[in-house]
Amino acid sequence: MNKNIVLRHKSGVRAREVDNELVILDRDNGNINKLNQSACFIWSLLDGTKTVGQVEQALIKEYDIDLETAATDVESVVRRLQELGLLEQ
Repeated sequence: MNKNIVLRHKSGVRAREVDNELVILDRDNGNINKLNQSACFIWSLLDGTKTVGQVEQALIKEYDIDLETAATDVESVVRRLQELGLLEQ
């Protein structure tokens, strides 16, 4: 994955925290998705101002994990969010 790419939430997507999970509503297609705590943290950083590499570094600091784990986690979450159509460049 390109670590220099900057992603943001797709317009029309709304998110709300419920019971330590993030619930995301995609108004365009009516889909509702839930994110766990670490995926929620990644989502919060995908705001159009940070690169994927910066998101990885933030995950390392927040969860005290190594770069390989952070890179795998960020890539997995980003790919899934892209598959769901919840992110844009």
